[in-house]
Amino acid sequence: MSARIQSQFGQLLYPELPVFVALSNGAGTNGMSLTTTLSELTLFTIVSINQGNHYNNSTCRFTCPVAGIYEFGMNMIAGNANDVYRFHFYKNGVAQNPQLRLDTTDTTNLDYETAFASVYLDCAKGDYVSVYGMSDAGSDKFSNLSYDYFQGRLIG
Repeated sequence: MSARIQSQFGQLLYPELPVFVALSNGAGTNGMSLTTTLSELTLFTIVSINQGNHYNNSTCRFTCPVAGIYEFGMNMIAGNANDVYRFHFYKNGVAQNPQLRLDTTDTTNLDYETAFASVYLDCAKGDYVSVYGMSDAGSDKFSNLSYDYFQGRLIG
């Protein structure tokens, strides 16, 4: 990756900075299988942006090409009624704060909650980041490429 910066009309452009957006391939009400134990999610296989090709849509991991501060985000939609869904960013297999938690109290399974979480991580070259998830009741969750995504970018 080149460190060059282009200037055009007074704006700084970073044409080679790593950035990715990956969407869930889950479909419908049972689109994302979860258990009562945190496990790495491998459903973010539909890649809409992958500048630098540092996101692997087979493992659903982003590998940092250079040391620096990275911003990661995830958006999730809940599933079954009366459950708690928990999602974490993991760096090199270790949980990072914050946790994204979705508590569902709807008893009809017709009112799905959504939420977004982001984190800034100081990463070394070769570190990898992924998303882990679980359900307190072990229920599957609704999943849809319009709602579930994982994204990241180098910011400095």
